[in-house]
Amino acid sequence: MPLGISEDDLVAGFLGKAVRKEPEPEPEPEPPKMLIGTCIVCESPFSFESKRGKNPQMCSDQCRAENKRQKKKPKEKIVREHKCKTCDRMITQTGRGGKRVFCGVCREERRKEAYKKYRQKNRVPVEREQGNCEMCGCSLGVKKGRGRVRKVCPTCYKERRRQQSRDFERKKYVPVVREYKCATCQKVFEQHGKGKLRKYCEGCS
Repeated sequence: MPLGISEDDLVAGFLGKAVRKEPEPEPEPEPPKMLIGTCIVCESPFSFESKRGKNPQMCSDQCRAENKRQKKKPKEKIVREHKCKTCDRMITQTGRGGKRVFCGVCREERRKEAYKKYRQKNRVPVEREQGNCEMCGCSLGVKKGRGRVRKVCPTCYKERRRQQSRDFERKKYVPVVREYKCATCQKVFEQHGKGKLRKYCEGCS
């Protein structure tokens, strides 16, 4: 029997079938070629795989970020000064935005004036009949503007406030009762109030 051919392959050859060949073993891949370089940022040696193209010059991502930061040029700060359109104040402006025409004070005054004109243009007057006073019955006239309508006239309102104050103080009042001895009849009596203490009773005075 020929070497390298099994009985099954020999039978298949006699029968007219293709002879099955065993696959040849794949060659082992060659190990990558490693080179050694020096980092341009931290100046430390590092190894890298030899490939087509330019060799790496930095060893890590930190060194790449540091190199990018060093190459980045700082932006020049833009400062502009110009005079306000309505007053003599100087406006100092930084950045690349549009030119400011008015200073902060003039801009606030213009905003208030524009809002005042807007309110006057779109203002709707409100007028309401207030009826008669609940206490004296006099006419209260017409209420202009918003807010609550009157129920009493100004004179009755003041009087009602005074009465409420008197009632409130009367609730807090604590009567003062003291005893005194008459100098004539030598009897003991009670005196109400905070006045000067009496020396004689009503019968002896």
